[in-house]
Amino acid sequence: MASARLPNDGTWPDDVSMMETTAAGDSGIHRPAVVALPEIGDHLGPYIVEGMLGAGAMGIVYRAFDPDRREPVAVKLLHRWRSDPDGTPAEDAWLRNEAGALARLSHPNVVAVLGVGTFDDRPFLAMELVEGNTLAHWRKAARRPWWELVPLIRDAARGLAAVHASGLVHGDFKPDNVMVGPDRRVRVMDFGLARPALAAESNFGRVQVERNGVSRHRPIGTPAYMAPEQLAGRRAEARSDQFACCVTLYEALYDVRPFPGHTPAELAYHVMRGERRPRPVGHSVPDWLDQTVNRGLALVRAARWPSMHAFADALELGLREHGLGSASTA
Repeated sequence: MASARLPNDGTWPDDVSMMETTAAGDSGIHRPAVVALPEIGDHLGPYIVEGMLGAGAMGIVYRAFDPDRREPVAVKLLHRWRSDPDGTPAEDAWLRNEAGALARLSHPNVVAVLGVGTFDDRPFLAMELVEGNTLAHWRKAARRPWWELVPLIRDAARGLAAVHASGLVHGDFKPDNVMVGPDRRVRVMDFGLARPALAAESNFGRVQVERNGVSRHRPIGTPAYMAPEQLAGRRAEARSDQFACCVTLYEALYDVRPFPGHTPAELAYHVMRGERRPRPVGHSVPDWLDQTVNRGLALVRAARWPSMHAFADALELGLREHGLGSASTA
């Protein structure tokens, strides 16, 4: 097996549109300098590695072959983050509980988790390999009118509702975590941050916003899509996923995110104060849709839609009133 150094991700990437956090810069986190990476032909549990599909702040995704199913799968190998290098890592409990819940979840708008395991003392998830593009790439490939975008977000919301019904929250919903198949079937994916909906308060995801910016952080996902309560250091919940879903829809509709900010600190400042951009002009987005999204972006959680189901139903109702309602894949 090959060894490689993890990238130096202690600073924000040049492309602030992504703005994913890592554990770099937090002295309370143990981060090994060198990690073992599987090579082509190596095994991740029963899965045979065929190549790398991509990498992010939370882990590396490989294309692999499942000899039992005799079909390709995607395997995400998570980075190992430890608050206590000599203790039992938190991911062990995650594998036993949350990953098991995901593996039992079956929904047409959620990427199926096929198995879990460890490699070099790091957890991995095996998932169905979905052909297609992420929502981010799909949207940028051509200019999409609102009536093409809304059904996709509606179906993604249905998928998130199923995740919530299983007792989990996603915690890192964004356009890059939504796959659009050739048939436009939508699947929510990448549950590297999924946590129990009733988890106790902890330092997971805590951010301290100071004058000089975000000074300390743990693996928390993508601040550009995070709800105010997450930025304030509180645990994510179902309505936090709803907030992220509405940021995603707003961005798709208007080609700009709802909250201003050129740096993570500026963004967090405006999000936590509920200070949004003025509604962009020159778009054909109907008022009902703008109001639906605005409710999901409310600063106070109780003011948002009561559930992802309610949000998806509101989108469906609006489509039908315009004569655009179509059968959901759910």
